[in-house]
Amino acid sequence: PLPLSIPSPFPNSFFRHDLTPNSCPEKSGAAQKHPEILLASRQWSIQTYEAIVGWGRSVGADLTGNPDYQWLDARFRRYRQAPVIINRKRKLQVLTHRWHVPHQFELYKTGHDFTLLTHTGTALCDHWEHQKRPIPSNARMISADQVDPREFDLAILHFDENALRPDLCNGKVPDDWGRTLRWFIDNVDLPKVAICHGTPQFVGQYNGDYKGDDLGQVLEAERNAIVNLLGDIRVVCNSNQAQFEWGFKNSRTIWHGFSPHEYPPGSHDRGILVMPEDALRNRPHYNGRFVYENVLNLVGNQLKLEHLKTPDPLSGYLHGPPEWAVAKYQNYAREVGRYGVYFNPTVRSPMPRARGEAMMAGLVSVSLRNHDVDLFIKNGVNGFYADTPGELAEQLIWLADRPDARMKIGRASRTTAMDVFNQDRYLSSWRELLNEISL
Repeated sequence: PLPLSIPSPFPNSFFRHDLTPNSCPEKSGAAQKHPEILLASRQWSIQTYEAIVGWGRSVGADLTGNPDYQWLDARFRRYRQAPVIINRKRKLQVLTHRWHVPHQFELYKTGHDFTLLTHTGTALCDHWEHQKRPIPSNARMISADQVDPREFDLAILHFDENALRPDLCNGKVPDDWGRTLRWFIDNVDLPKVAICHGTPQFVGQYNGDYKGDDLGQVLEAERNAIVNLLGDIRVVCNSNQAQFEWGFKNSRTIWHGFSPHEYPPGSHDRGILVMPEDALRNRPHYNGRFVYENVLNLVGNQLKLEHLKTPDPLSGYLHGPPEWAVAKYQNYAREVGRYGVYFNPTVRSPMPRARGEAMMAGLVSVSLRNHDVDLFIKNGVNGFYADTPGELAEQLIWLADRPDARMKIGRASRTTAMDVFNQDRYLSSWRELLNEISL
């Protein structure tokens, strides 16, 4: 216990309400009353905690027997042993291109400067999707003929399984799909990292009518072609399962990360949310259209599965893409939070972003078991997963019949997302990787 003549190093304004030298950990303080504080504002919490502990020791306090310190030290130990922020003295100049806008929106929070090249062969890469995310202030789009790659520190490439063989996509993917990837490999002599946004091509992938016995069989020749094209380039996959399936020569997994502040707890006044119809229709075997349809038939009229419709900003925001895009993104996060459950039928999608966003907003996720879901979801505690449509339907009905349980599991889902999918962990992993590449 602290000597009575020395103030407690844990001020009332931050961690605890009753902070007498022998105060009991069971008496609720801020860190106990608001357990999300360490997850929602992790850096501030860690820095404040370290400063308070440092001050206490500087005035001669023996903290070892203090119950406040013991409780807090156990709470913070995990993050103190593995710092989540890696500082760098200067910003890196990163050469890249547009691809998956929501993913890039999060990546650019590393704070480096990102130059996105246009006119490199793939039309998709020539514009930013403002309806999905606002373009960050540290990102600019410029034509490739106006840039000297030698002025940059490294390049980040984006690709998916269709980069080399868009002709195998049943007309759903344009012929120019992989040209930008090849352009960067052929024309940019810089250290590189490539982000893989998919899983290997397979038989029948874009054909909902295909019934062959080899449906779903991986096209090994196409997988090997992409693996060989990337060679020794570092590749980042979105799930451990995807990393294993690809077998790249130099790869690692970095799970998605989101800002808790951008996905506040929702009202949850609606039912079950599922991905857009176009995604299910265009990629039936990848996104699980038939799983979805089987579940829909099993729940019958008991439940309604809805597709998200994000309202456009009010007319007052129509002053240009930046303001409009910010408002559109806020509307998106708000609309997601209106639902209580997120149903994820995907079969081959590595760590769907929409599920992570839904969990961050406090929705209960119900997923087909694949791509690492059993590493962060515990059935009935913070979400559900299952192996069959029948089990998935039972879980959805169970949640609909038990609103109190659904709310409790939804809170646990949000806590899990704020911890496991926190942007701090994500950005720390990326800062570490970028430091390795640019040394």
